[in-house]
Amino acid sequence: MSLAAPPRFSTPMMNKTQNINSQLVVECGAYGMPVPDYQWIFNGSVVTRHRSLNLSSLRLDDQGFYKCIANNSLGSANGRFYLTIQGEKYIVFTNNALY
Repeated sequence: MSLAAPPRFSTPMMNKTQNINSQLVVECGAYGMPVPDYQWIFNGSVVTRHRSLNLSSLRLDDQGFYKCIANNSLGSANGRFYLTIQGEKYIVFTNNALY
């Protein structure tokens, strides 16, 4: 017999840093009974309704706060993290000097 429980996060979400053009997969760590419905929000819009957020070919525009909302009949919980995108690094040689 399973006990009914509202969604809750077992561990807090952590900020992430990814390279440009890389892939990011993050699972929403909220659990509950009945099993929650999930939504991932970015810039005020739902980007997916799956438990896992899967972003491929990251761009600088993907940088920002992502929020996972987990809902079931007993309540809701949300967690968020900040995604930092690192751009490509360039080495510039000028007059035999390295910058």
